Amino acid sequence: MPTIFLKLTSALNGPRSAVVLPKLTQQPDYEAEFAFVIGTGGKSISADTWEEHVFGYTIMNDVSARDVQMATSQWSLGKSFDTFAPLGPAIVTKDEVPDPHALDIRLTIGGEVLQHSNTRELIFRVPDLIAYLSAITPLEAGDIISTGTPAGVGFGRTPHRWLRPGETIVTEVESLGQSVNPVVGGVALDEILYQHQDIVLTFSQCRHRDWEYVYSIKQVLAKRPIRHGRLQVSIRGGNDSNINTNTLSAADTLKFPFLQHPE
Repeated sequence: MPTIFLKLTSALNGPRSAVVLPKLTQQPDYEAEFAFVIGTGGKSISADTWEEHVFGYTIMNDVSARDVQMATSQWSLGKSFDTFAPLGPAIVTKDEVPDPHALDIRLTIGGEVLQHSNTRELIFRVPDLIAYLSAITPLEAGDIISTGTPAGVGFGRTPHRWLRPGETIVTEVESLGQSVNPVVGGVALDEILYQHQDIVLTFSQCRHRDWEYVYSIKQVLAKRPIRHGRLQVSIRGGNDSNINTNTLSAADTLKFPFLQHPE
């Protein structure tokens, strides 16, 4: 019987976005996973008709805070921190993948292969998961179901191997592409102003290079997007509910460190 848990949608992250390690965990871990997306929902779906309900396939990194996850028998919170569900780079439609149970899957950090397997080794295959889950709860179009991770996670190593700031996680599944997620550490979640690919801007500092900008405090706190070519800035967190932005002028600026704009 498969172990089922939920990842909150607020954990969803882009295929080139930073994984932010919250201060609450000391045991952040990685999990390369093959995932499928439901196209046609249903209840009590037969395993024989599974293909009729699949829209396509994608890559999930089930980033996990092991100390939070293992603190209770309920895993969801330890797997649902903000940015803990990098997904993509795309949904590859099922007609492009003749056999989803014959795909290489790999995760590397700094060129070191930490996980390498094939979806033929899945304990519970796509038809099994669809039949089991839909027998309990209706599946809906757009549901993303991740299928589990191969051996090699940090928690299973001796000594344990946790994610570290400054690393970059590359998660690959054959025919589906790869996600490339830098790891950012030591940032309180309520400090994050903006994240774009591997760029994270906070109240106190910028953790990754690529851009040089000075923002108006009024624009930032008003939570209105600011566009500068490829860059869109919006607030992601911060307790500014007691700030009257109408009293701020455009001359009031929030300055970030100098960052080199890529040519």
